[in-house]
Formats: sequence, structure tokens, C-alpha cells
Amino acid sequence: MTFDKILPLLLKGEEVSRAGWSETMKLFIDENTIYQQEMMATYTASRFWIPSQYDLMSDDWKVVDACQ
Repeated sequence: MTFDKILPLLLKGEEVSRAGWSETMKLFIDENTIYQQEMMATYTASRFWIPSQYDLMSDDWKVVDACQ
């Protein structure tokens, strides 16, 4: 999926990721801010997501299964 198709899902509260990212990394939205989250063995790190042009143009976006 392209980012323009995944953005409405992200705004509805879905968690999304890219096919090339590790399974522990995803994006989520909170208070109109997009965060990138990576789950480590002992903690979870979240930071503001600053997309690259490649991220925005890529077509490998997917919705993350809530059971992961």
C-alpha cells in the first residue's frame, strides 16, 4: 500500500509498518503526532517520526496485526 492510502488508517488508530522494517518497529498516532515505536527486549522506545521522501513514496506499507 502507498502512504496516502495508509494515512487514513493511521488516523483511525491503526498501527502501520513498512515491509522492510523489523517486526518490532511500527508507527502509531497520538494527539495528532505520528510516533515510531520499536519494542526492545526490556523496554519500548518511541520517538517522533520524521519521514524521508523514500518513506512517503514507497508502496510497501502495511497494517500491523494487533496480535504481534
